[in-house]
Amino acid sequence: MRKSEKRGSQAALRQLAREYGDRAYLRQAPDRKAAPGTHRGYEVRFIAHSAAERDAIVRLLREAGIAPGKPFATGKAWRVPVYGKEAVERLTAALKL
Repeated sequence: MRKSEKRGSQAALRQLAREYGDRAYLRQAPDRKAAPGTHRGYEVRFIAHSAAERDAIVRLLREAGIAPGKPFATGKAWRVPVYGKEAVERLTAALKL
């Protein structure tokens, strides 16, 4: 990653933390023996209250070099998931989750 790309990704992470950091939550890995049918690993989810917010979150994640999962609707809101150990560690550090 070039220096200018790294600066751009850091700026995107800062903007993501500033604008949407309070709407993100970490899904912990469950005890596989106690709950065998649940999700498997590292995940952060962002909550967007409109399609425009959803698109902004996805854009900022991509600018930061993080690949978001497929957004899905829940009631009147949207969830934007991020999967993977490296991506989740970067987001938890930037968002202080």
